[in-house]
Amino acid sequence: MQWLILLKINFAFRRLWLSQCISSIGDWFNHVAMINMVLQLTGTGLSVAFIIACRTIPLLLAGPWLSAWIDRLDKKRIMVAADVLRALFVLGYLFIREPDDLWIAYSLSGCLALGTVLFDAARLAYMPQIVAAEKLVTVNSIYSFTFGVTIAFGALAGGWIVSLLGNNSAFLVNAATFIVSGLLISGITGKSVPNKQQAGKWVGTELAATWRWLRGNPAVLLLLATDASLAISSGIMNVLLGIFALQVFSAGSLGLGVFYLALGLGFIGGSLAIMVVKARYKSVKASWTIMSWALMGIGAALAGFSQSFSLFAAAGILVVTYIFQGIFGVLYNTLLMLFVPADIRGKVFALDKIKLAVIMSLSALGAGYMLEVISPRVLAAAIGCFIILCGLIWTAVFKLHRLWLTAEEGEEQHVNVSV
Repeated sequence: MQWLILLKINFAFRRLWLSQCISSIGDWFNHVAMINMVLQLTGTGLSVAFIIACRTIPLLLAGPWLSAWIDRLDKKRIMVAADVLRALFVLGYLFIREPDDLWIAYSLSGCLALGTVLFDAARLAYMPQIVAAEKLVTVNSIYSFTFGVTIAFGALAGGWIVSLLGNNSAFLVNAATFIVSGLLISGITGKSVPNKQQAGKWVGTELAATWRWLRGNPAVLLLLATDASLAISSGIMNVLLGIFALQVFSAGSLGLGVFYLALGLGFIGGSLAIMVVKARYKSVKASWTIMSWALMGIGAALAGFSQSFSLFAAAGILVVTYIFQGIFGVLYNTLLMLFVPADIRGKVFALDKIKLAVIMSLSALGAGYMLEVISPRVLAAAIGCFIILCGLIWTAVFKLHRLWLTAEEGEEQHVNVSV
């Protein structure tokens, strides 16, 4: 199997993958515990939405400036530093005891989001330096599969641990996973290749040059816009999953764990589906067609989720939803890795992650306010219809302007491979 062969022969990728596995499990422990803690202290979904929305402040203030340094510095050191800082931030949740302490959670949420953006952007920019271009689809499908496994078992185990031992136990586990992740990455031999030509430039100049490149590549801009529309639904679903599990179905933290188990199984299914049909999408046009159908499939499934009559019926629909989202994510990351040149790849991935986090946070905050006036089922149905509409619009724009031609031209300038 290609996955096992790649993990066996590529030492750097293997350690990077293991670090991501371990820290991702801890992340889901944290996520379940944080939602459970906030709902216990406040009893309202608006507080959960506000916690998520607080991630935007440090991202907007410091994210763009820090993104330029990803291409200037050793990406391994950036990832290790991000792990150490996130471990310290997570320990701050231990000091939250009552509703008046929630300002700590709001602050830490933003700090953790910034650390995660830096880590993920450095990892994605580093990947083409340690893996051959023709293996990027395989690499991204491995990460999607792993992401699904860590969600499925991390969130389920997190719900179980929280229900038995309390929220603080999950926060301690999360801090420990960040330390282990940093140790694994620090053991990777060799250095990433920083862009020394940018060392003396002002950060604003670099960001302006990156924006000019994006403006000259409409296919990449459309790719980013498509993902932005999906980020809106993801932000709202981050709130709705907790509301459906804890309030609509009254299933408690274990119910939330069941939902994330379904989410994980969906990503696992999506990554396997990509590998099965890999031989059929050798062109940008074919890849985009698959992504468009996947986006519309997500919308249809979310509309079905809104009308689910039980916890397990809802969980089954979530599996289908995230199979489509797993397919979309693998192709999205692969195309972005292939189309963006190495000297700005770190900035583009960082800005993409900032875009994703900001949109998800704002949409989560909007969901919290909307839930004060409409039911969770109505909101879930509305977001499903919105995603279907976006899929139709983006597909029409791509085909009308024949953007696969400009994308393929850009790809040939950087790597001579097909998706």
